[in-house]
Amino acid sequence: MTSQFMRRFVCGAVMIVLTVGLTACDDGFEPVSKREAPADDTARQAANLDDQSDTPNVDNDEASKKFVEPEPWPAREKRWQLGTDYRFTDQSGQAIRLSDLKGRPLVISYFFTHCNNPEMCPKIVTEFAKMQRLADEVDLKDKVWFILVSFDPGRDTPELLTQTAEGRGFRFDNGRMLIPNTQQFSEFKEEYAVRAGRMGAGGQINHKVDLRVLDHEFGEVRNIGGFWKNEDIIDDLKRLVEEQAAAVPKAETVQNKVDDDRPLTSP
Repeated sequence: MTSQFMRRFVCGAVMIVLTVGLTACDDGFEPVSKREAPADDTARQAANLDDQSDTPNVDNDEASKKFVEPEPWPAREKRWQLGTDYRFTDQSGQAIRLSDLKGRPLVISYFFTHCNNPEMCPKIVTEFAKMQRLADEVDLKDKVWFILVSFDPGRDTPELLTQTAEGRGFRFDNGRMLIPNTQQFSEFKEEYAVRAGRMGAGGQINHKVDLRVLDHEFGEVRNIGGFWKNEDIIDDLKRLVEEQAAAVPKAETVQNKVDDDRPLTSP
């Protein structure tokens, strides 16, 4: 009897120790898979989207739908210079590189034509069309670019891009819709931190809303995760155009004026 009692006592003591130990180890611990990615860790957020690739709907993250207040600008010498040696096909079926767009400040965001959530991709295109009209009002029409890149190069075509633009009022005078080169798409997504996962159920792609404002040399001024206020973006573009104009050396400006005054043919 005493031996049986002692065995029960020892087993009970061991169970208590193990329970306390496990509780202590678990205190404050959260599995990595459940931790929320830092707001500025867009690369990890993009990777995590693949874990939800079977989600039938897209963009169900309410945080992506809220307006994001702009942050202070980085100085020109501290801006992240994004790569421009990426090949695309535009809405007219023409080959284009990002480097072809250098020379104007630009806004860039991402979408796909098969998106079935009216509050996400269709809204992004509509907001870009609104920004184009605002740019017209402040004499920016021929001084900036509005770029929308598809993250569905396997299905999106120039015809679908054109139809989407026409349906949302997006213009191609200072706007472009681009289909990435499939061989460069992964590299482009990584460098530009495009937060889009693989295609899931119903042909939908789980993704977030992102917008970048870049200067005329593809220096990053803003990287906004979520929707934006169009007026803030237009103010950014105005400032970038003014910055670009102020950066032109005075000697070059004077020389151009002299050249303009010269007769076309010698007397």
